[in-house]
Amino acid sequence: MEELLESFGEPAQRSTQAEDVVLGYWNETAPAGTRGVQFRVSQQSGRLQRIDVFPETPPSRALLDEEYGPACGSAKPKKADKKKPADKASKKKPAACYVVKITSGNRFYFHYATLGLAIFFDQQQVQSLAYVLPSRAKRPLKKEAPLDEPPALPQKPEPTVAPAPAPEPEPTVAQAAPPEPAPAPAPVASSETTPPPEPLSFDTSLRRPTVVETETAAETAPATAKAPTTARAGSDTPPDRALGVWTEEEENSNSSGSGSLLDEVNSKNDFLDVGGFFYQRADLAGSRLGTDTQLQPRFPALVRVYLDARPMERLRSFVVGRLVYDPLDVTLSTPQPGLDQLWFNFDLGRLVFITVGRQQIKWGSSQIWNPTDFLQQPNPQPLEGIDLRTGVDMLKLNVPIAPLGAHLTLIASADLHGPAEDRLRYGGAVRADVALGPTGELGFSASFLQQRRPRYGLDLSMGVGPVDLNAEVALVRDTDVRLWERAGTGFAQRAFGGPKLLASGGLSTQFRLADLYRVALRFEGFYNSLGYDDRAFLTLLQSTGDYRGLFFGRYYAMGQAIFSRRSSFYPSLIFTNVVNVLDRSLLSRVDFSLLVTPSTRIFIFAEVPFGERGSEFLYQPDPTVVEDAAPVGLGLFRAGINIRMRM
Repeated sequence: MEELLESFGEPAQRSTQAEDVVLGYWNETAPAGTRGVQFRVSQQSGRLQRIDVFPETPPSRALLDEEYGPACGSAKPKKADKKKPADKASKKKPAACYVVKITSGNRFYFHYATLGLAIFFDQQQVQSLAYVLPSRAKRPLKKEAPLDEPPALPQKPEPTVAPAPAPEPEPTVAQAAPPEPAPAPAPVASSETTPPPEPLSFDTSLRRPTVVETETAAETAPATAKAPTTARAGSDTPPDRALGVWTEEEENSNSSGSGSLLDEVNSKNDFLDVGGFFYQRADLAGSRLGTDTQLQPRFPALVRVYLDARPMERLRSFVVGRLVYDPLDVTLSTPQPGLDQLWFNFDLGRLVFITVGRQQIKWGSSQIWNPTDFLQQPNPQPLEGIDLRTGVDMLKLNVPIAPLGAHLTLIASADLHGPAEDRLRYGGAVRADVALGPTGELGFSASFLQQRRPRYGLDLSMGVGPVDLNAEVALVRDTDVRLWERAGTGFAQRAFGGPKLLASGGLSTQFRLADLYRVALRFEGFYNSLGYDDRAFLTLLQSTGDYRGLFFGRYYAMGQAIFSRRSSFYPSLIFTNVVNVLDRSLLSRVDFSLLVTPSTRIFIFAEVPFGERGSEFLYQPDPTVVEDAAPVGLGLFRAGINIRMRM
């Protein structure tokens, strides 16, 4: 989800359908070369389920056959004379073949099962291309349900180019049905078929299914089975006279095997997917201690490798291991292995989805401050664009409630973070998400942890015209760090007192600039009733280990501006400012991002703190608070380059 928003910006429409989050990019937000694109992302796994693309210039039938493959069961080309050198063009064979299927609305579409591609028609013309999960076998053992029809475009934009010539008339649905058994008709010579006129142009980026993924989604993406190089002749099934294809009924009648569970498992001998990503950062931090200026280089690297096993459709196991290494760090110069995720999931009658093990989870709708994210510690580096926190060990039950547009999550957890005398502690949490119209969502959450008071949260996200709003509020009765107060000339721990509120909220919008560029603006604020308005506590908390970055103050604000082209392959520029309001200190950061290949992205960043000496972002210890505090250089800047590569 995050990778989609990073690549395409905020959608024109956001909604929830059944178990999926739907992002629609229409009209001005539509990617170049399209009239609109819709993404469907699973709420349970965060995995991209389907992409519907509406091209500006519909491709012709001839171009579809050339790019994706002909109809299954079409006549094989004549064998070339071995004595004559084969033409290069003749060596190029279609990667797959399609069958004709019919939607519940009595509309036919071409289905390339091995490519995960469906082509829908409207009045004998290509309307949209849908990219779905590809089949692992060319001939599925079980009858597959037809795909849902593509969404309707909210508003048809004015054409900006001359309309394409009318393509070859397509046969009706009635013609697509298989003919009555009869002697096979004589093949029609290719010279008797009039090719359809070619359109003006066709966006080549639509020639192969392309999936945009987040880190988690990239790690959970299934492997795509290799497409067959030739189409099956289908001599035992008469081809359709009009389209020269097998229809869905004929395809299922020719499927081998009984369709049992054992057959399904045995047929998927490629159920294991292996991948990951590589993250390398090189940065330089400058500080001043007395009259000396110090430069501290760092060269940390992170490797995440995943194993994704799907022996059958409703059973899955997933493992993510990590390795951190920095040759310039005393601790990390010895490679540090770790476990990010390790879980398996299944379902009970497709009504309850169960996941057991260590898994990633994040609650809350804000970008920087998430007070309702009860199961995780705050992200220590929220501006880095990558979350380095590991998963949480738990048993999670997801119960979709489709008639209400709701989703219920029940969690049982266990960890070893309790006190020294009894480190094992148990806990639980519950969350309910309810859709509010086509663009809104309301979430209720509660956390119950052994040796901790219950915590309750409420978060909201919705779109109001061109503006997206979000807010979250948490009610807490304790904290996992000690609280302090002044006592005479010194300091003492203070009692927590009654329930406290923590709240964050923000708004974001985007608009086009000069018809080529996209500008996204975001503002976010945070109220922390547990924070401090006295700068002297900074030195104390640093010395006692109770300091948490961006949670020290009582009021925070963040402003962000993103400048990018409408394509993810053009560079983007991000300006971010975070301010501690009462402390009057500011952190300014600029990020430059470039997607050099579909799997490699480069980030260049620089950040500079502003404010008074001794403030949160320009911290230096106060010797009047802690006499033996370790000296810390005054931060001047930090800059570097990051490379993130999918493997």
